[in-house]
Amino acid sequence: MSLTIVITASFIRSHPSIRIIQETLDSLRYTNCDPSTPIVLAHDYNASPVYQTYLENLREYAKGKLNLQVVVAEAYGCLTGNVRNALSYVKTEYMLLMQHDLPFLRALPDLYKVMDDMSATPSLKHVRFNRLVNTHNMYDKFWLFGKQVSSTNYTYTRTPGWSDNNHLCLTSYYKDLIMKECPDKTFMEGHLYFKIKDEESHEKYGTYLFGPLDDTPYVYHTDGRSSSFFKRITVLSDSPCYKTLAEAVKEDYTITIYNPNKFVMAEYQKSVREADVCITDYFFYKDVVAYIPPEYHGKFNLVCSNLAETQYYGSQRIYDSFSISISEEKLRPHITREARLVRPDVIDDWRSLFTAMIHKHQDVRIYAKGGFDLFNCGHVAAFEELKRSYPKSILIIGVLKEAGSTVLTHEERIASVRGCKYVNEVLCDPPSMETEAFLKKYNIDVVATDRMDFSIPCKTIISIQYKGPDITERIRKV
Repeated sequence: MSLTIVITASFIRSHPSIRIIQETLDSLRYTNCDPSTPIVLAHDYNASPVYQTYLENLREYAKGKLNLQVVVAEAYGCLTGNVRNALSYVKTEYMLLMQHDLPFLRALPDLYKVMDDMSATPSLKHVRFNRLVNTHNMYDKFWLFGKQVSSTNYTYTRTPGWSDNNHLCLTSYYKDLIMKECPDKTFMEGHLYFKIKDEESHEKYGTYLFGPLDDTPYVYHTDGRSSSFFKRITVLSDSPCYKTLAEAVKEDYTITIYNPNKFVMAEYQKSVREADVCITDYFFYKDVVAYIPPEYHGKFNLVCSNLAETQYYGSQRIYDSFSISISEEKLRPHITREARLVRPDVIDDWRSLFTAMIHKHQDVRIYAKGGFDLFNCGHVAAFEELKRSYPKSILIIGVLKEAGSTVLTHEERIASVRGCKYVNEVLCDPPSMETEAFLKKYNIDVVATDRMDFSIPCKTIISIQYKGPDITERIRKV
């Protein structure tokens, strides 16, 4: 069975940047598609000069990628017209239709097995990979929703909602049905959604969600229409390194720098409200935060630019700081736990640092592993701290099967961890070392470790420490 990936795009305010569509293309790593699978980047027409610059940048990016084709409609057609134009470039039996601002966020099923299921079960005509949980919401409601259909390989959930979000279908499904019912210069959803109202009409359009009820999302929205796609960082510091940094990362971040010796408080407060991340030197933090409403304090990240800052508050020690100018040897005695030290000239480290900062305010999946024998208050405190630092996170704990000599059995250790209110998911037999495939499979954004092993193939690695009572020693004394 042959497959073409069609990614539709149109004029948006973030152009001429190609970052959004690059992110969507990068997310194809979550599929098991053959590397030679043809990809059609189908673009609607727009005469805007910035859109033309975007297309030039995209064509330059596509050079040398033999399976990547950029096509542009000759006239404005909205989504329906854009898809109609794209179909003339599709020569395969199946197509995976995606939107440019809906990248995949976790590993997909074997797409070839999904196509096998569609061949074996003709009622599966439009299989969507949901960006919401498989439950009653948006297009997926009313009495037709929820019936489970099990085919040869997977289970699917029936839905009355026809949606143009990422989906798999026969190319003929579009050519022989959808395009005949939907005129150009319109959105297909508007014409098809209310046509699925009973068993007979559902049989015609065959709309299903991949996976069973309550299956979690497979895609997310990068908000292509927003002008704030680039992450905004507000800096309060007189360190000269930030000017160099702002220039180096300007394609990904907008960095606004305020000199603490001469800035307008009202402008700074507005910048803090709009920023994704705020950075301030440790020296200035307590003076400035008094003027910032408490709901924005969580955005602040302390950075140590000068060794003198370690003495600013007397005996108080720096906690979770990141150095930009002093040596690790000098700073280490002043830090109460492991902290990643970033050199001003290592831009990749700064990118990783920004990612870690932004993750604190996003829905992220954090992973930590251990033996967790004699589960105690130290483990609970560590998990609580992770959830406090990343309040929107999903905490995944791996309980190692082989954990040396333990008092509790593997099943008992799993039960202990699962009973902790801060733990959302438990992996019963994780690998001893995190691999790229493992992190991809479980869609892990952040790895928490007590050894700070930066060989782990994850962009964001944070420190975790289990400081509990020595239960074994107490048992010996009893």
